[in-house]
Amino acid sequence: MNNIELTVIGSGDAFNSGGRNHTCFYVKSSFGGLLIDCGTGVCAGLKRNDIRNNDIDIIAISHFHGDHYGGLPYFLLEAAVLKRSKPLTIISPPGCNELNSF
Repeated sequence: MNNIELTVIGSGDAFNSGGRNHTCFYVKSSFGGLLIDCGTGVCAGLKRNDIRNNDIDIIAISHFHGDHYGGLPYFLLEAAVLKRSKPLTIISPPGCNELNSF
């Protein structure tokens, strides 16, 4: 049986009420790392939980509200600065341009 771990990176609302950061969940399994949504506090939240950029294999965006995808540019910028060493798949609802492997 595969172990699956869930880390809540952020669970706040659009206004970050209570300082809980915007929505972002990290799922780790033997298949890799999945980020569900990518709120604006993603980079700081991942660091706080000792999760590296390279630990993420897939980012799934649930919908296009800023508190669910607003951290994606920062995540990608950090990936470029850190010279990310493996592909990244981004899954989104219709309306987002298809991206090549990063």
